[in-house]
Amino acid sequence: MGIDPGSRNFAWALIDLGGTVLEFGTLDMGPPQRLTIDKSVQLLHMWWGQVVVPLMCRYTIRCVSVEVQMKQKMVSIATTCLNLARSAGLQTCHISPKAVKVLNGIEHGGSNAANKRLALEMIKRELWTDCPSHHLADAFLTARAHLVRQRLVYSEHAPKPKPRARKVVAMSK
Repeated sequence: MGIDPGSRNFAWALIDLGGTVLEFGTLDMGPPQRLTIDKSVQLLHMWWGQVVVPLMCRYTIRCVSVEVQMKQKMVSIATTCLNLARSAGLQTCHISPKAVKVLNGIEHGGSNAANKRLALEMIKRELWTDCPSHHLADAFLTARAHLVRQRLVYSEHAPKPKPRARKVVAMSK
């Protein structure tokens, strides 16, 4: 499961090991100036109980991957998501926005808007005729980045494994 925790729009996508989207959705958290961190946490707990728990009954969720940005409110939302997943006994993973883009092969050093456009084009090509929002695209890419990182899905953009040094034991007569 990939999560894009926004201070205003929160999106999630559940994908299988082949990278196919099984289910997805968004949570509108309202205007950020009116929403306190405590209220955001309450909404996430409600979302977890109403959305994720039923998903856990239908699917075997192996990992919850959260895109983490270094903004105070976003970190609190991301941390809440990770803690909810850990308390349910799920493996967790946090990934930076840049790593999400790089692992999916869409980081081209351009502007953020250009990278979002590339992400939406990739989603359109692989999954939907049209992705409903860039928040959903980020949630899908976050889940897929974890699969790429774990080498469960092939990507030519994934970092190559480092060769391991072999221990050579000298034999004496």
